[in-house]
Amino acid sequence: MEKKILISACLCGDKCRYNGSDVKNDLKFDDKEVLKICPELLGGLGIPRESCEIVDGSAEDVINRTAKIIGISGKDYTNEYLEGMEKAIELVKKHKIEIAYLKQNSPSCGYGKVYDGKFRGKIIEGNGIFAERLKKLGIKIIGI
Repeated sequence: MEKKILISACLCGDKCRYNGSDVKNDLKFDDKEVLKICPELLGGLGIPRESCEIVDGSAEDVINRTAKIIGISGKDYTNEYLEGMEKAIELVKKHKIEIAYLKQNSPSCGYGKVYDGKFRGKIIEGNGIFAERLKKLGIKIIGI
């Protein structure tokens, strides 16, 4: 039985990143069931949208509502990100996903690497909120 795979939609060529771009790559998943997801779009955010970072804590802190996801303008987008994460997790469970390929650095999908929350382009160790939830569910994650 083939493993069921999730991939960040932007990695598939969907122009759904905050700035309307994609990060198309050469991943091939012939003969595998693939689910493309953009949690940020599921949370009601548009394209383009403001660049956002996790501020004053970790992904787990955002999930526990002790940190926030803030746009570069200072606007709080935490609720939209959490809503998108929850909708994406529902799809993961429904489709019985086993492996996830996620876009690095994102406050949603970042796995192992995210921006530092100060909007200066510095990368630190950490996860986005969707990656954090997938990790807790025992989903194998590959950051790209």
